[in-house]
Amino acid sequence: GGVVALPPSEVKGPTAISTDLAVEKYVEAEAPGPIPHGLQGAPAPGDVGVAPLGPELTTSQFVVSGMSCASCSAKIEAVLGRHAHVSSAIVNFATTTARVRYDKLQLSEAELCCLIRDLGFGVEPLADTGASGDMEGLKSSLRRDEAISSGKLKLAVALLFTLPLVLLPVAASLLPGLRMVLMGRFMGEMPPMPILQMLLCTPVLAYSGRGFYSGAYRSVRSGMANMDVLVVLGVSSAYLGSVYYMFMTSCSMLHHGQYYFNAAATLTTFVLLGKLLENIAKGKTSEALLKLMDLQPRDVTILETVGGEVRESVVRIDDMPRDAILKVMAGDKIPVDGEVHWGTASVDESMISGEHIPVHKAAGDKVTAGTINCDGLLHVRATRLGEETTLSQILRLVQEAQMSKPSIQAFADRISGIFVPVVVCIAVLTFSSWYVLGRERMYPVSFLLESGWEG
Repeated sequence: GGVVALPPSEVKGPTAISTDLAVEKYVEAEAPGPIPHGLQGAPAPGDVGVAPLGPELTTSQFVVSGMSCASCSAKIEAVLGRHAHVSSAIVNFATTTARVRYDKLQLSEAELCCLIRDLGFGVEPLADTGASGDMEGLKSSLRRDEAISSGKLKLAVALLFTLPLVLLPVAASLLPGLRMVLMGRFMGEMPPMPILQMLLCTPVLAYSGRGFYSGAYRSVRSGMANMDVLVVLGVSSAYLGSVYYMFMTSCSMLHHGQYYFNAAATLTTFVLLGKLLENIAKGKTSEALLKLMDLQPRDVTILETVGGEVRESVVRIDDMPRDAILKVMAGDKIPVDGEVHWGTASVDESMISGEHIPVHKAAGDKVTAGTINCDGLLHVRATRLGEETTLSQILRLVQEAQMSKPSIQAFADRISGIFVPVVVCIAVLTFSSWYVLGRERMYPVSFLLESGWEG
């Protein structure tokens, strides 16, 4: 914190103002007397003894899409953390959310979104926990609805082509007639089998696997390497290598080649299955948070007296004014923290206390948002709205607990950031070693292809 002080002769109000930027609060040491003009508002230019204002820290939350592994979240954290006006940044890969603490005088939410989008990820800001519109966006993100439905479609298409591709060689080995047809010569030296395999493999990579290619492109463009890069390298190597052998065979440069179309399609299908199961698991891990969110209704019934007549109107909870009188019927959830204005009822407060026995409420008693009116009719005066309610504070605590990272997870994120480059380097080194050894004839001739290729 810091202290702003004026000369004793000029001070007739507070003797000092102490600011603590860590918790964003200020403490005044009171002294009798009027407050001088310089402290009544923003310091005017030229005010003697007034220090410049420090950063005004605030926290914003975002929903981030397009992350494929923990290295993606680590990259976003690193880029945001290096920004001069960002105090801290935490990105949760499991919930696809990011929480950023920054100086709002120097940086805006739009600029933070641009920083994340420049890395190749989609991002949408979430205003606060008490806004129902943002609540719905966060619910959809936590349930992973779009990712799960898209993953199911891609997996179905991949299975449609991969199963025949895998079963075709098995059927050819069991049926001699089919084998003769598939392994015969077509287009000169080209047998029909690899052509059919290529035709079955191509839709798997072009449609179901296109997300890996776009993710790998965004990753490389932003100067990082995620798991999509590994998948693309493995699948493309198998596919392009098989196409190369097809070309060599058709040109009679090889008697026959090694084809890996089934490996490319199978790898893509299994990774898609893993991603689908991952998204389903992520949705289930957020069930507790989703249940808390469902405790708050989106619409409320307000009672207003107009010309001596009481009228009811249904409004969005975000548009409800403070001190409004709400009508809560039996079986309804109490939308905000408030005080019973009229009526008696039993209220289920198990979400707060854990006790399932309803609590009797009458005029003057306090009620909490998210609790359930079991019987009777209540008129409730709203005293705390939006993020001020107990339910919103519980939601915020749960979200902060999910966003926090133990030391072992932070270590795992650092490892994931270098995992892909290390694997790629090992793969390049392995390929180069075998290639050089082959060109120099330093491994047994039995390792060569049966075609008699001698390098």
